Amino acid sequence: MKQMSDHKHFDTIEEFYLATRPDNIEELCRDLYCVVHPRSQRPEKAEGPESDSWRRSLPDLAELLYDLPAYLKRTAEESWALEDDLEKEILAVDALRRSPALAAFTGSADLAEFEKAPGRAAVKKALDFELSSSLRSVEECFSALKKESLDKALESLKTQKDALEKNRQKLLAPAERIPLPGVSVDLERRLPALSEDGAGERPAKAAGQPPRMDVLLKDEARGLYAIIELKQWTEDSMEVVTGEEDGEKRCFVRVTPYDKDSEHPAVKVRDVYKKRLVSEAAAGGKEAKVRCLVYLHNQFYDGGQLFRAREQGVDIYDGRGQGNNILFTRMRCRSMAEAVAGFFKQ
Repeated sequence: MKQMSDHKHFDTIEEFYLATRPDNIEELCRDLYCVVHPRSQRPEKAEGPESDSWRRSLPDLAELLYDLPAYLKRTAEESWALEDDLEKEILAVDALRRSPALAAFTGSADLAEFEKAPGRAAVKKALDFELSSSLRSVEECFSALKKESLDKALESLKTQKDALEKNRQKLLAPAERIPLPGVSVDLERRLPALSEDGAGERPAKAAGQPPRMDVLLKDEARGLYAIIELKQWTEDSMEVVTGEEDGEKRCFVRVTPYDKDSEHPAVKVRDVYKKRLVSEAAAGGKEAKVRCLVYLHNQFYDGGQLFRAREQGVDIYDGRGQGNNILFTRMRCRSMAEAVAGFFKQ
């Protein structure tokens, strides 16, 4: 294993996997903290949102890449537990739809009555997924209890449950480990600053250091690079906002807990990270073939807000066909693994 000055490097997938195991993850987080904050003293324990993200997302990805059969088994087990929760929510919402007290709830001006309504949490969760509504105001809370809203919430919950059942069959099919000989791993790899070759590239909204890639898988001998952006977002904590800026369509994700906008991850890896990586290789007289991937390892369902960007005129493919889809959810982890294996097998 070799420690680079501006990123953390592993010669093999196995080295990366071992570094993320429980006995070693804290050491890795400390290394990454020093990479991202080069002027800081090495902490006894890496703290902060970025460190929490490393602790959760890196072991998850490392297991997917190194031991796919174990990862599929764990995902299937988690999906069963989630399906049980969905079934309880479906029953609660259905009971609320049939309740004679529904009219009293919707006709009341007392928010406390809404809070007592059976199935309220399930309604909110379903509506958050389907409509990206956080039910912030009293009016929104009461509107969620209208029959048509409850019907939509119930349909959404059933769709999620059906999707779990359908996709679980792929998880349970026999699988082998992903063969990735010759592939090394860079973590928190800093991308080069814009050059004249990148003059047409959209500049970053905030000034500061060039961006870093979460994970870069690479076979430098063959000029193959896979950028992996790791996201822990779930549908109930974000919404997608699209619009135009300087005559160009833009797509942002508003993450509620952080109260800030972030560029859609699929667009970011394709239009920013990929372009800079190709430009860097060209500056060194080399060619780079790049695959863009975003792994939503906490999001079990696709078809939600992040996937609707294309319906609003923002392409989220690394190319023009669905075979080049950038986004992968947890239940699509096998497809994620196949995309990585297929790319490096060429």
